[in-house]
Amino acid sequence: MTPFGLQLSDLRRRRGLQQQQLADLLQVAPCYISAMEKGRKGPPTEHLLEAITTGLQLTPEEKTALLRAAECSQRQRRVPKDVSVHEYALVDELWKRLGSISQAEATAISSILKINQKETNDEEYLTL
Repeated sequence: MTPFGLQLSDLRRRRGLQQQQLADLLQVAPCYISAMEKGRKGPPTEHLLEAITTGLQLTPEEKTALLRAAECSQRQRRVPKDVSVHEYALVDELWKRLGSISQAEATAISSILKINQKETNDEEYLTL
C-alpha cells in the first residue's frame, strides 16, 4: 500500500462509500479504485485528484493531506542534475534498500534529514 492508497481508502471509508460508489462518482472503473488503494497503480492525474477532492467534498486539510500523499507515492523520481557526489551515493544506498527499510530506520533517517532544516529555522528565529 502507498501513502496515497491509504489516504484514499481512509477518506472513502470515512464517507461511508464502497469502492463501486466512489468509482461511479468519479466515472472510473471500480478496479481502478481498488488498484490505487492497494498501491498497484500510482497516484492519478491532477484532473482526477481534483475530481476526488470535489466528489468527496474534502476539507482544505484533507485536500492538502491527499495531495501530499500523492506526491509521496510517485513511483518514479529523477535525481536533479545539480546534486553532489555524496547525495548520489545516499540515493544509491536508499535505492538498494527499498523494500527492506524498517519503520525505525525510516524514522531515524527522516529525523536526521530534518536536523539541518531545524537548525535553519532556529537561525531564522534568532535573527528576528
